[in-house]
Amino acid sequence: MQIDNDFLNKILSELAEEYPGTMSQEAFKRVCSGQTDGRKVAGHFKLLEELGYIETAIYIDYDHEPRIYEVNIHKTRIFSSGIHFLKDGGFQ
Repeated sequence: MQIDNDFLNKILSELAEEYPGTMSQEAFKRVCSGQTDGRKVAGHFKLLEELGYIETAIYIDYDHEPRIYEVNIHKTRIFSSGIHFLKDGGFQ
């Protein structure tokens, strides 16, 4: 997967606006505007989770080809570490 730092910062920024709640449908639409690759979207959310900046849930449907990737926005929220990281400049 090709890492897109601008996309990572966009995810964090939208989640920071929703803090302390979970991601809204409107914020998710703004994040995904122009994105056509569900794997890329899910991968970037998962990367932020593994780095400890957010909590999320990713679902992968292995019964379809190509696979279907979904982000559960109702389980997606930013941690304070993600807010501080973004405040310090985020991904460069």
